[in-house]
Amino acid sequence: MIHYLKGNIGSGVFAMGDALKNAGLLFGAIGIALLGSICLYNNHLLVNSSVEIKKKLKMPTEPNQPETIALCFEHGPLMFRRWHNSVRMIVKGFIIATQLGFCSIYFIFVSSSMQTVMKDHGYDYDLKVYSAMTLLPILLSAMIRSLKFLTPVSLLSNILMCCGVCLTFYLCSLDLPNVSERKLFADFSTIPLFFGTTIYAFEGISLVIPLHNEMKNQKLFRSTFGVMNIGQIFVIFLAVAMGVVAYLKYGDDVKGSVTLNFQPGTLSELVMSSVALAILLTYAIQFHVAIDLIWWDLVAARGPFRHMTLYELLLRVGLVLFTFIMANVVPHLNLFISLIGAMCSAALALVFPALCDIALRTCPIEEGRLQSKSTARQAWRFFLDAITLIIAITGFITGTFYSVVAIIEAFEQDFSSS
Repeated sequence: MIHYLKGNIGSGVFAMGDALKNAGLLFGAIGIALLGSICLYNNHLLVNSSVEIKKKLKMPTEPNQPETIALCFEHGPLMFRRWHNSVRMIVKGFIIATQLGFCSIYFIFVSSSMQTVMKDHGYDYDLKVYSAMTLLPILLSAMIRSLKFLTPVSLLSNILMCCGVCLTFYLCSLDLPNVSERKLFADFSTIPLFFGTTIYAFEGISLVIPLHNEMKNQKLFRSTFGVMNIGQIFVIFLAVAMGVVAYLKYGDDVKGSVTLNFQPGTLSELVMSSVALAILLTYAIQFHVAIDLIWWDLVAARGPFRHMTLYELLLRVGLVLFTFIMANVVPHLNLFISLIGAMCSAALALVFPALCDIALRTCPIEEGRLQSKSTARQAWRFFLDAITLIIAITGFITGTFYSVVAIIEAFEQDFSSS
């Protein structure tokens, strides 16, 4: 539960005010709850597909996320099978891009918070200077190679995040304006940005299978009152509440992280510092997913190496530096969040789990042909999968397009102002 909450509660939660700015107070609140529920449904699809594949193929260990999706395609209908190798590579690419994208955003988030706090004390330096100051502690945390040893780091991060969230709610709830002063529905052109930001907030899809596979009693992860359901419901409630109170407080002036809107003061500085430190500690957990895929693919292709640990640590250093560079190339936090969410998170959290479910249900492995009968429950599952795919593909196309356009416009403004 600690890892699940840490994987889903991060900088995206503090961007929910910006999400509601692009959707409106009423539509945004409903949309966050709906997308969070759809993500939960697809988390179950992904885990169930992994369990089903292991059982059908009598595998000794549980497959990881790329393997699960590729095997579902390989043993699905004929039209799916031809794509299984390509899908494996695409999924790995999306996971790596998503996780490293999150890590780059964490650099921006932490350095932006540091800049805001230090500016109030007369230290007004460029954002890149503060980004460089965060490099060493992030690099040290990224050297922790075991998920087991990351648990204390995750626990401390959760404690800091909890304090930051509670204080954020307190500061945002002071002198709230009337609801009538905020728009309930936004313009249609900004809805795709809302989609990308919201999908990004539910950022734990890549951790679902690793966490499930490492549990001693795996049924407790996906049961009715298990880790996944309870954890996701809490995350949804937190995201909706944060989005509503942040947008209600600051309106269209709300920033990519609501903590950047706070007025100078001891309490606001405490909030930004605790949240920034929590996000900094989160880096290693999100980084673990990407490095695990890249490293073992590299070992399979070029290894085994004579000095395995040394080469892995060098790879970790290289990837941390890569995310650091990316963070300084694209410094627009809210637009970067929308782009990553629309491009990669939507595919991983919505598209592929639904396709896996369709593949397994239309062509069971033990029969190798279409099912002979259809039940009402199966028809309902196909309907939910279809709705998920429609929402995901629409959000993927429109969200990516509008995010790219917004980033181009932001850079053009930066260029013209300079």
